[in-house]
Amino acid sequence: MGYYTRHTLEHDDKGRIDHEEGITDTTGYEYSVFDDDEIKWYDHEKDMRNYSKCYPKVTFILYGVGEEEGDYWKEYYKNGDMVRRNGEMTVTYEPFYGDYFTEDK
Repeated sequence: MGYYTRHTLEHDDKGRIDHEEGITDTTGYEYSVFDDDEIKWYDHEKDMRNYSKCYPKVTFILYGVGEEEGDYWKEYYKNGDMVRRNGEMTVTYEPFYGDYFTEDK
């Protein structure tokens, strides 16, 4: 078994370099999994630190949503450095007004 996480990867390279091949080579995962699939990517921090060193001026943002409720995080990578921010989940409900019910039953 293992822990599945849905990852989304973004960067601020503005189209200068196509990172799909490089990310695929570094991670061993096809780039398309970062939009659709839950994967077990245990070495994501090491992989992204190493990859970001190859493009020291680019900021990479890796979003993660784990299989357990409330497991949301975002990691920023630049030139081998990483900063992680955990997400906070809040639940809100729209207001309830008594006039939703009718007197006719």
